[in-house]
Amino acid sequence: MTYRDDVMEGLVRVVAEHEAARKAVTFLLSSADVNPTLLVAGTTTFAGLRACLKNLERTYLVRLFALFEGTLRDIWLKSFKKKNQPKTSLLDGCAAKRKFLPDRLRSDVHEVREYRNAVVHGHRQSSSLWRTRRVGFARFLVGCLKAGNRTSTGRSRLTPPTSKAW
Repeated sequence: MTYRDDVMEGLVRVVAEHEAARKAVTFLLSSADVNPTLLVAGTTTFAGLRACLKNLERTYLVRLFALFEGTLRDIWLKSFKKKNQPKTSLLDGCAAKRKFLPDRLRSDVHEVREYRNAVVHGHRQSSSLWRTRRVGFARFLVGCLKAGNRTSTGRSRLTPPTSKAW
């Protein structure tokens, strides 16, 4: 399996975890609605479950973006062999090295980054932006991982991360 495959698989796993968590919380809410004693024994409340469901997409967006940024850092350090962060953003630095990445795609990913920043810093925003831009998010990573990640022997310069989170 290539590093790119590992990265894409990691993104897919986070999306699948989000879906599983959404279904589980929805199921518990509907089950507790029928049988309220399900929540009596613990500290979990209907209000807590509703808040969890409301914020679940934002929570998983932060996880997904952390995986995305970690991958960009790996690309910057290992594939482009750069020791310092780019003077611009990491997104722009990687996009500049991959000249074939369309500006619209870079712009879409910047919008997701700005949305993520707003979520992290407690600003209320609609998640519709994230829903419309997440495909471009993965395409940007694929574009960064495509060319230039091989040595003269054909081996990848990037090594898969060892973290269990991937």
